[in-house]
Amino acid sequence: MDYDITRRRLLGTLGLSASVAVGGCLDGEPAEGETAGSTDDTDAASSNESAATDEEEGDGADAEASPCTAATDYYEALFAGEFETAVDYHPLEYTDLTREEALEEWTATEDELATLDLLETDCERTEPTVDIEAVEDQVDATVSEIVGLEVGITVDRGGETTTDHEREDWIELEGEWYVLAELEEPEMEVDVEFSEPTVAVDATGADAEVVVSVRDEDGDPIPDATVVVTEGTSTLDESVAVEVGDADASSDGPVDGSYDLEDHQGVLDLEDRVSLAPDQATGTLEVEIQPPADSPYVDAEPNAELVVVAD
Repeated sequence: MDYDITRRRLLGTLGLSASVAVGGCLDGEPAEGETAGSTDDTDAASSNESAATDEEEGDGADAEASPCTAATDYYEALFAGEFETAVDYHPLEYTDLTREEALEEWTATEDELATLDLLETDCERTEPTVDIEAVEDQVDATVSEIVGLEVGITVDRGGETTTDHEREDWIELEGEWYVLAELEEPEMEVDVEFSEPTVAVDATGADAEVVVSVRDEDGDPIPDATVVVTEGTSTLDESVAVEVGDADASSDGPVDGSYDLEDHQGVLDLEDRVSLAPDQATGTLEVEIQPPADSPYVDAEPNAELVVVAD
């Protein structure tokens, strides 16, 4: 399963509290007219308000099972340091973290959380950022419903009252609501194609140019990747790299204008760089692909070698 709850996402709510503990403020503006009243009274009112929000939306769900009620209970447990309860609102069986690891992450911020008093939460439904099909593609479970929530969190820290808003998706699995971690894009393997299967070189490696194309495992073109060629059984003075998508340049500057390149192609200029031993008829060059940054593409499988033949 590729359902991913990263430490960054798991600690997203604690990033909120930690910023208060360390920096003294949240991203939101101080709540005007707020006073630090009884936390219990305020939390109770907040829970009722969350339940009312769901009932007003006419979803017909029991207040105990509403997403806003679940979100309120989640934050109350979190700020109360009841991590054993809070962690149950994450479907860890579909994540890359164990329960112990998740609890350890939260426990590390326990002292910071102790400086905060949760005064109030309010909850409104919004549109979810992903659909059920996208979630079910990555989890082995039937998602009954998915909703977007914007949760306002008001805390007191040493007499300073501050409100921040968390934007989250919540999913219902078998009648229970869970905060949805970010879905990790499935990794896709990249591959390289050569305009010619071999590169013919003379003793000095002159006129050794080849067009490379980068595609994913489905054959779709990938722009902005970089192809790097290194020495194999052929001799290469130094590694050669070219970023595909630049139709006017090769790895070493301008190339012959006869090349009509697309955005997933580039020209490897191996001129005067690759050579074979005097008694060597063929050789190889190793090829590596560097996928675009911040993309789901990976170069995990071996790539085809570039074959070098004597001219």
